[in-house]
Amino acid sequence: MTENAELEQRIKELEALLTAAQAEAIAASRNSLYAEERANELFLDLARAREEARSSAQQNESLIEGLRALTKALDTEQIFSGMLSVLRGILEFEEAFIITQDVDARLRTVTSTIAIFEESTWEAGRFFKRVLEGKTVATFNASQIPEWQGQPASVLQQVTSALHVPISTANTAAILICTHSTRGYFTNKHVKLAGRFAFLATSALQNAELFAQVRRERDTLEQRVAERTREIESLAKFPEENPHPVLRVSEDGEIYYSNEAARRILRLLALGIGDFMPEAWQRTIEAAVLKREPIQEVIQFDGQVFIGTFAPILEARHINIYLEDITERK
Repeated sequence: MTENAELEQRIKELEALLTAAQAEAIAASRNSLYAEERANELFLDLARAREEARSSAQQNESLIEGLRALTKALDTEQIFSGMLSVLRGILEFEEAFIITQDVDARLRTVTSTIAIFEESTWEAGRFFKRVLEGKTVATFNASQIPEWQGQPASVLQQVTSALHVPISTANTAAILICTHSTRGYFTNKHVKLAGRFAFLATSALQNAELFAQVRRERDTLEQRVAERTREIESLAKFPEENPHPVLRVSEDGEIYYSNEAARRILRLLALGIGDFMPEAWQRTIEAAVLKREPIQEVIQFDGQVFIGTFAPILEARHINIYLEDITERK
């Protein structure tokens, strides 16, 4: 091989090595670009995750603060109104209202962020029944829902998409409805957030209903106590207003009570509350206790004649003595 041929061969070998080196450099460059792009994607994913975490934390804080306010409310209307205030900043709806089911099965608005929904009534069709059974549902276009189709044009003009959230207890069947003018505005994210809130809000509503029940029972009990107190006061006045002498004594004759007519007799006997009846009266008291039924006895005192009824009150362990003046009959 000539010198020129060797040089040409050497040049070809070097060119081949150079081509291979260039190919390796290009591959390395591509790998470097891919790695850089992947790092940028991961960085963006991390930033989005951090933003979602921050947003979720803010939403949770808003929910907690809202629920604290709701748990302090002891009236269902206050709770319903509070729900709209709490959720506006979380679900970012334009308008919202709450409907509850009446005894006639129709649904009527109890609170609303806008006047146009305040007088609305709704039929509980299959869609609403599904919501009332516990399903949170977002609609892409509310006008396609039969229940919405029954609303006047003035209502439909305000709404394109809607979020329907069940808030029901054993005593209340209600639906929270959030609306927006953008088609398909409410996403699965809204559905999850609303579902979480609905569970917690239902607990607050149950507490309010329990408090209302306790308050009603308390009011009923207070009314009964007041009525019974009036009855007792009336009965207490009865012996005092009796023109005939009435006494109450213990089973061993200690004087517990005497009305005005009986006090005149006791004064003549130099006796008062806490003293013991005379011996002759004691014998009749003992006989009534032993016999366990009323005994009548004729009693003469200070020129007067009385017929006395000694009535044992066994469960209270005392004797009621009723005196009737029969002097004129004698």
